[in-house]
Amino acid sequence: MNRFARYAVASLVGVAVTVGVALVSPVSRVLPLLVGIAQVYGFGTAIAFHVPELFWGPDESNWMNAVFVGVLTFSGFALLSGIESGSNVAVATLGWGLAMFGFVAGAAFERERADS
Repeated sequence: MNRFARYAVASLVGVAVTVGVALVSPVSRVLPLLVGIAQVYGFGTAIAFHVPELFWGPDESNWMNAVFVGVLTFSGFALLSGIESGSNVAVATLGWGLAMFGFVAGAAFERERADS
């Protein structure tokens, strides 16, 4: 994917996720979280498209990805239900996005390190 398309799609993903969370959350309470959500999802998507073999690699099984996604799902639900008296979609979304960003950034770092 060329650079312009990668950044355009990444920007759209960042905006879409942020707007979606803003629609179901009281914006005045979660404004700092929305800024973080936009950055994490935008940059994370751009990195994921830059290193596509993370998601569209060979057909061999990858147990580490399965463990990561399982823990990520459980933790996301814990963040969603464990904050204050009600659910907080913004906290869960930011937590999930941070985990995915860490995954794609770490994988991209290792790929560049192996190339040099």
